[in-house]
Amino acid sequence: MDKWNDIIDALRAFGLTAVAPAYRTGICTSPYCVVQQCGGIRRNPKGGSAKYRVHVIVPAADYRQLSQMSEEVRAALAPMVSRGELRELVTRSSTVVDDVFAAHSCYLEYASEYTG
Repeated sequence: MDKWNDIIDALRAFGLTAVAPAYRTGICTSPYCVVQQCGGIRRNPKGGSAKYRVHVIVPAADYRQLSQMSEEVRAALAPMVSRGELRELVTRSSTVVDDVFAAHSCYLEYASEYTG
């Protein structure tokens, strides 16, 4: 049911730094991704769908990396999409500027179907 580990593994295999929510805190000093399971829908006793967000976070001084890293996330997860394990919901959200953490961020959102 839970594709969270598979998403983390795919991003890391692609060479991206991927972590769980709240793993990193403080000022952003290098680019990374945060993978978050953000709910799901139980359609019936036999299954449903789960949603995942991949937050892309880069230092404020490296804004250009945000687009590049977003494309790398899509490329890393493309095999899972083509196999039908994930479905793209949001290809890239709008950019958020965070002055507290000195970072720019956006997210990509995916869904997966599960049984059981």
